[in-house]
Amino acid sequence: MRKKWIVPILVPTVLLLCTSTWTGAVENNVLRFRLSGDPVTLDWNLAHSSHETHIIMNLMEGLVEHGPDLVPRPALAERWDISPDGKTYTFRIRPGVKWSDGAPLTAAHFRDSWLRLLSPKTGSASASFLFDIENAEAFHSRKIKDPLAVGIQALDDQRLQVRLKRVVPHFLHLPTFWVTFPIRTDLIAKNPKNWASPGKMVSIGPYLLSKWQPGSRISLKRNPAYYGITTIDQIDISIVRDDARARALFQEGKTDFFLEATTEDLLKTQGGGNRVAQFPYLATYYLGFNTQSGPLKDPALRRALSAAFERDRIGSILQGGQIPAKSWVPPGMLGHRSGGLPDEPLFDARATLTKAGFPEGRKFPTLSLLIRKFDGAEKLGAFLKSSLKEKLGIATEASVTSPAEFDRALKAGKASLFV
Repeated sequence: MRKKWIVPILVPTVLLLCTSTWTGAVENNVLRFRLSGDPVTLDWNLAHSSHETHIIMNLMEGLVEHGPDLVPRPALAERWDISPDGKTYTFRIRPGVKWSDGAPLTAAHFRDSWLRLLSPKTGSASASFLFDIENAEAFHSRKIKDPLAVGIQALDDQRLQVRLKRVVPHFLHLPTFWVTFPIRTDLIAKNPKNWASPGKMVSIGPYLLSKWQPGSRISLKRNPAYYGITTIDQIDISIVRDDARARALFQEGKTDFFLEATTEDLLKTQGGGNRVAQFPYLATYYLGFNTQSGPLKDPALRRALSAAFERDRIGSILQGGQIPAKSWVPPGMLGHRSGGLPDEPLFDARATLTKAGFPEGRKFPTLSLLIRKFDGAEKLGAFLKSSLKEKLGIATEASVTSPAEFDRALKAGKASLFV
């Protein structure tokens, strides 16, 4: 039985503001950058980490996209209509758009993707994003087996109709997420195990998946069938796990930009012809708890542990412009509320431990902390580990893993805490 992982609200979270350092001209019209690990998968119904983001968002597109003002704007849907009751959306697919193999894009490709995302056989962690659609959750839980009963219908080749079970003000933001991008089930049926590999995958975005050498390199080349405009012929992505080596490659001019640069990086790059660009990356990082066994089954103890972390210090530790998150929804997005829930005082947290039989953390089992690899993960792990020890007397063993290892460990229930 798969263990259930619950993320309490009272945990330290971070809104990541990525800072990129740029070396200037792109030689031979090839853009080069680094990822710290391989994507777990390029199946966009299943992908869920930042390692996939930079690849999939260059290979594919969705019905809508976010503009600079964070307002949804047309992408593969040239327009849409909303019924007077606010519960039915009809998207008009942009005419003349073709997949890289020449097949025309149709509304059925979106319907197939959304139903595949919802199917319990797919096992996507993101299926719940569509649960506001009529009968979507029931279909996912196998209470309804007929996909025709789900409120997703291709009226014809150019019109996709979506019926919601209630008014959802933020619904137009959901089709910007890659898990909702169109898919070719005919090609998946022919190559179910490797349809998302070089030479097999067809795409509809500006680039094609040209090469993927796990642990080494991923290459994308311009998609000649793309309906839009592209200015770069090729993108070369190096898989470099070591952060120091990645910085050295940038300083040597072997990569064109460096993601998630820190304050220290910016100081080092002053002068020398480098340019710095800062942009908001809307993501909320959180600390999760395994609630299936041991003391962490107790919500009061989970709240006590969360009191040990000073969220306001995380930005200065990671030095990447991060700001502490007070709620799940980041500032600038519809639904954000300032303030958030109050933190539990450290005095009350220690009292909770004593009441549970762990005065000053004594006899509390050593916790295992698992962090998905990113630039700064080691620093974050050290901060969380020291906070628990110094504030509550609780020992922690922290480890940083690749995205694939992280996913396997979570499914096996091998971590007490995870980020």
